[in-house]
Amino acid sequence: MNLNRRQTGVIEMVLAMGLSGTLGFFVVEADLPVWNIVFFRCVFALFGLGLYCWWRGFLSPWPLRGRNLLFASLAGVALVANWLLLFGSYQYASISLSTAVYHTQPFFLLLLARVLFAETFDLKNSPGICLRSPDCY
Repeated sequence: MNLNRRQTGVIEMVLAMGLSGTLGFFVVEADLPVWNIVFFRCVFALFGLGLYCWWRGFLSPWPLRGRNLLFASLAGVALVANWLLLFGSYQYASISLSTAVYHTQPFFLLLLARVLFAETFDLKNSPGICLRSPDCY
């Protein structure tokens, strides 16, 4: 099967959204401690994403050295903490409310960047506007 970039992207997005959309249900129905769920999520991701990256040739040569390895490790720790908090929130609020609040996180990061680091943002480069403009890419 020969797929172009767009078709491959659509298939990958549908699979990702299918996994993301059903995740809360499985977390709640599993009735396991949040730590167990996150641990097994990491184990499955290690094998699944590791196999995918190996198949696509992303691991050769090894891309992470020095500071990049440190930053990737810190990002991994932050992601695991993110999952712990998201899955833990299902015990206190509904899946839909927890997920809606979870998806506001990028906006809070933008706000923090503005307040803490005096970042400036140009509206013409925002994702919603950039998608409609051919000169963004």
